[in-house]
Amino acid sequence: IRELREKQNIPLEELALGICTVESLRNIELGKEAVNKLFMEIIFQRLGKSTDKLELIVSEEVYEEEELKYLFEECLEKGEEDKAEEILNYFRKNATEDSNVHKMFYYRSRAYAGFRLKQNPVKAKEWLQKALELTIPGWQEKSLESFWISNIEMENLLAYAKMQVEIGTKEMSDC
Repeated sequence: IRELREKQNIPLEELALGICTVESLRNIELGKEAVNKLFMEIIFQRLGKSTDKLELIVSEEVYEEEELKYLFEECLEKGEEDKAEEILNYFRKNATEDSNVHKMFYYRSRAYAGFRLKQNPVKAKEWLQKALELTIPGWQEKSLESFWISNIEMENLLAYAKMQVEIGTKEMSDC
């Protein structure tokens, strides 16, 4: 991470913004602090790299979290609202860490479920706004060009824009 960051002249403060402290990122770069798969995806994507070929050895707890994410998406595909809700609540209560990255994933998933299962773009937009504020603090006040944004964060921004369009279309059809 450090080599990629320095090669692109990205300050620690800018890369860490919204996902961890500068000290934490420094420790991660030095191998003093372990990270999870989602964090690695975001940090590598912010650096313009893919994690597709990156192998991580994860703890049993982290592996179980990954399984829960898969099950959650499967429930959404099948329209199993109660089970999806149960998985999200379990994930929130039992996450191996309480980082902005995990909170962002939780709010992003809430938004996705809210729109997909309940067709509620207003609530989905609120959840997405919370997700965005966590990992891209101040995104509505500053130019997005001033941030290092991962694909995951870009998906959140695009989903937020889609919810704005959905709300506008719904309001226009209500007239």
